[in-house]
Amino acid sequence: MQRRTVLQAALMASIFGSAMARAAASWPTRPVKYLVPFAPGGTTDILARLISTKLSTALGQTFVVENKGGAGGVVGADAVAKSPPDGYTLLGGTISTQAINPALQPKMPYDAAAFVPVGFVSNSPQLLIANPRLPVSTVKELIEYAKANPGKLNFASGGIGSLPHLTFELFRMESGINAVHVPYAGGAPATTALIAGQADLLFDLVRTRVKSG
Repeated sequence: MQRRTVLQAALMASIFGSAMARAAASWPTRPVKYLVPFAPGGTTDILARLISTKLSTALGQTFVVENKGGAGGVVGADAVAKSPPDGYTLLGGTISTQAINPALQPKMPYDAAAFVPVGFVSNSPQLLIANPRLPVSTVKELIEYAKANPGKLNFASGGIGSLPHLTFELFRMESGINAVHVPYAGGAPATTALIAGQADLLFDLVRTRVKSG
């Protein structure tokens, strides 16, 4: 089975060292596409743009970031899976594209095991965020308010099956609240909806740590 390359959230910074310098003699000889399976502005996209710049400098070849969001990362991952397995189309893979979607969906358009992981560098804890208009300031108050207003609240996510979606579903089950899920094409549109008051709640990334060695 031919295997394709997946960048799991980002490339390890160590690949910019001597090993990559030795590999540069044979690869890449033309521009490389770095496909992000989510909308622009999210963490996966930001990391992709930072890393593509480093790769372009280290290898002397252009790395072009392309966003192809939809279905919690399935659309973009499928596009990479169907591309020639020649190392010139890389996937900004996440836990959604490589684990959650295959576990939740019985019929996937791609085989997650057919990707070759390059390295893991990003650890992004989740933070529960509420729109300021909600009359709550603590998790306890949020739960009490949601139970007093069943079905009134909605929560945004970067797509069905995304990590923020599952995180909130777990929170909803553990707390016993009732809220409507509103999926977006990525984390950035979901955050924008929260800021604009179109969404009430969101699990988002509190910070991103990138390995440097």
